[in-house]
Amino acid sequence: MLQMTTFIDKREVFDTETHVGNELLNTLGLIISDVPDPIFIAEKRSGTVVLVNEFALERLFGLDPVGLQLHDVLGRDLPPGNRSSIYFSNRWYTLDIRSFTLNKKSYLKIRLKEKAGLLGAESLKSMQNMISVLLHRFRSPLTGMMGFVDILTLDHRNTRSEKHLSNLENGIDYLYEMLDELEYFLNLDSLSRTSDFDPAELVDEILNSFHGQDKDRVKILNQDHQTLSSCKIKVGKILSLLIDNAIRHSGNHPDITVSVDSSSSVHITNHGYSISEEDKEWIFQPFTTTAADRMGNGLTIAQILSANIGASIDLKTDEKSTTFILMLPPNKKGPNVN
Repeated sequence: MLQMTTFIDKREVFDTETHVGNELLNTLGLIISDVPDPIFIAEKRSGTVVLVNEFALERLFGLDPVGLQLHDVLGRDLPPGNRSSIYFSNRWYTLDIRSFTLNKKSYLKIRLKEKAGLLGAESLKSMQNMISVLLHRFRSPLTGMMGFVDILTLDHRNTRSEKHLSNLENGIDYLYEMLDELEYFLNLDSLSRTSDFDPAELVDEILNSFHGQDKDRVKILNQDHQTLSSCKIKVGKILSLLIDNAIRHSGNHPDITVSVDSSSSVHITNHGYSISEEDKEWIFQPFTTTAADRMGNGLTIAQILSANIGASIDLKTDEKSTTFILMLPPNKKGPNVN
């Protein structure tokens, strides 16, 4: 049940004459006590926590936050907008913020909904086993086909035959590329060494790996330099996949912007491209694509890698743009979370 004895006994400033009465508190406590997510009730004006449920206390390892400032408990100010992500007690949550009035005072109810993973450990392992079998079954005949193409290429008799053989070779190369993309699923847990790096400098490195028009279409808006500790290889792969996805869906609109801010997040915005609310529900699912030459696993891999390093990806979209936000866990936790 809800633990709220400190609300009355420990902090005299919260008495029944200046704040909500015991009966209203008990009623409010019963309402939030069985909700299986951390919930904080705070005064809207002052930001002072006045009530929490037992799931919030569990995440705080028993620390009583009543009477403390909400931003001290959460380790940061509330991000703007409902359904934003917040890192709390070593986990990523989606914010659900509601305002209400009780006894003529305004309050905020902050519910932290744990973000659901794309694939559970068992589902991912099952997919990896399936992919391993498929790779073995397909690579063997492809290797044989490529060997015959090489022999025929050496023995071609006219230009027309050479052209057909070239097309066949390109087709086989394309199949190999698709298999390589699938093979990446088998290596998601490798290369996990942690190191210190500057995400702004990493973005520069990634953009330098793109060529020609693709590189020219990406503009860096701002770069707040900082040092983070994470797996640089995996962070780089995630950013590369998100930027590549933005380029491939930009159409004729030239503007793709990248910004690194002080909250350890990278924003990749595709201006001129919007994703519907319906499509947002499945866009991170595997084998999701509208392109004939792609497997549709880029965003899936990015999402799995982000979870693997304790990061999170948010998707924001409106009528004119789509933004993917890679949020890396801060190096330091909030003062009242440890």
